[in-house]
Amino acid sequence: MLQEYWDIWAHDIFGGHVRLAAAALAGIVGGGVVGLFKMFFRNDIDSVQRKFHDERREKVAGRLGPAATSAEIDAEIERVIARERAEALEVPDIVIQLAQRPQDGRYFDALRRFAQTKYQNSQALHPLETLSRGPLGFVADMLGSDGPACLDRYDTALPHRTWELQNAVRQIGLPDYADPIDKATGIYLHRKQFLMDAIATGMPREQAAAHPDLPGYDGVAGQLGRLGGYETFVAAADAYLKENYPWQDAGQ
Repeated sequence: MLQEYWDIWAHDIFGGHVRLAAAALAGIVGGGVVGLFKMFFRNDIDSVQRKFHDERREKVAGRLGPAATSAEIDAEIERVIARERAEALEVPDIVIQLAQRPQDGRYFDALRRFAQTKYQNSQALHPLETLSRGPLGFVADMLGSDGPACLDRYDTALPHRTWELQNAVRQIGLPDYADPIDKATGIYLHRKQFLMDAIATGMPREQAAAHPDLPGYDGVAGQLGRLGGYETFVAAADAYLKENYPWQDAGQ
């Protein structure tokens, strides 16, 4: 009997294409099975939801008392659902520990050290803490005792983009520092490429580093010095952070 039905299905309906007939039959049977599963689970889910709704309604009715009307119970259930939804969606505020106001007036140094400690401890940083330990701190190193030559410590790439450093000095009120910073990072890239090319020819690194064609930082260091150098930079950073960072005063 089954063979007769199969012959009709495969040969009469699908013209002898057995694989196509088998695939179609499998799809029909599979769809039926999936439909049955959906009906089963749908009924099960509906049952759970009805039970949950009845239990919630019973709890709310018990809390409101026997005098509560059906409308009052429904309204209270809606308020409970709205409150639970709001609590589930609420994003808790991030508590950021703030630095104590330095008594010696060295705002930049204090915030840079404070931010570095927090960073090492994986604590959330205030935007100005990120600025102080990041771009501003990097510029401070460029203006320190080694000058822009400190950039050569980075063998692969600088930790900050040029525009980040330029924006940092502009933010604290030193736009004139932006141009020499751009020149210094450009010289760093030129020196890096020159050394790579020279070493690739077989020249020892020490000999390449002493080559007369290797560009130096003296010119840009002099330009930064004429603008006020490190002292002017720190004074501007101190003044900016004093006014814009939410310092914690002693006793708070």
